[in-house]
Amino acid sequence: MLKYDFEIQLKYFSSSLLNKHDLSGDIEILFNHSVFDESYTGVGDSETQEPCIVSISENYLLSIKSIYAHKDECAVSKAYDIVDKYSKVLSYVVQSQNSNVYQFHIKFIYDRKDLKFSKRNHKVSPKFNEFEEKEDPKGSNQVKLIDAFDTLNMRDSLHIGISQTFQIEEVKKLSDDIGDNKDLWFLMECYYHALGLSDYKSKYFNLFIIIEFIEKNVFHKTVEDKVYQKDQVENIMSNIKLTLEGNTNNKQQLVQIQSRLKQVIESITTKGRSDKLYHILQDTLKISKTKILMQEIEVDKELVTKLIKMRNGLFHAKVLTPQEKEDIVFLSNVLLLLCENIIRALIENKSLFRKL
Repeated sequence: MLKYDFEIQLKYFSSSLLNKHDLSGDIEILFNHSVFDESYTGVGDSETQEPCIVSISENYLLSIKSIYAHKDECAVSKAYDIVDKYSKVLSYVVQSQNSNVYQFHIKFIYDRKDLKFSKRNHKVSPKFNEFEEKEDPKGSNQVKLIDAFDTLNMRDSLHIGISQTFQIEEVKKLSDDIGDNKDLWFLMECYYHALGLSDYKSKYFNLFIIIEFIEKNVFHKTVEDKVYQKDQVENIMSNIKLTLEGNTNNKQQLVQIQSRLKQVIESITTKGRSDKLYHILQDTLKISKTKILMQEIEVDKELVTKLIKMRNGLFHAKVLTPQEKEDIVFLSNVLLLLCENIIRALIENKSLFRKL
């Protein structure tokens, strides 16, 4: 078994949320003392009872001492779990004491490539309880000698930076095309907030707002295919009112229930949500495909159904299975590109907005 020690530098966002040409600010976070935590559980293998020691210094260096594993991959995975845990808790504690939440949202982050570690061989048996009998060099008598062995392993790593030239001529054109259209700026803002987030749930929440927006605000004839016409709705509500009046004496509750039921009945269409969204994307916005790297993705009913199913799970606080955690990474990337296409289509043809 190997015994690992890790170090990683934490960072935090220090720029003010109110930064602009006439008002700017930064925040410097100071700790009144370092963080020190010693735990016997949750790290290493059950063979060892030695503690894992986690500390965070005043200069935000997070150290992890004594993670036990049989190979590097397992130890690194355990270290990342610990770093994730402490960076989140540290952020929560500091932010909870933040006196100006309008100006600063404090969050500690780290770069995975900054994780450094050393390792050495470790015997599971209690310390110094194994020794060999050796002859004293002078031959006078036998003495107990302890032979201690330690190994420090090092490995090379390479971090590659990739340069790419971006064409920015279109920035002004898109800005001019959007103009003062509040709806388009709202969609652009949702898209912007989804960028750079490491949490795919957050990405998905922000991006699916764009989907829900087009479901309500982009015209397509299938959206108008109501199951019940106006006179039918009134007839149904008359019957419902009689039933409700026989089961409740609270007039306020009666009005609320009737209003809610009427909204549901009026909103029922001949198409399900997947069908409606699919036709909006395909027929109205003319989006039939998207591409991730070299993979071309068909925007078909199956994909649309998966996007909605994932949305429903997240919005109802579902605990994701390991497979669903993998799926959300892919679906978030697809959704990001899909929303990019949606915004472009609406910028190019503002008449697609439904007149309300």
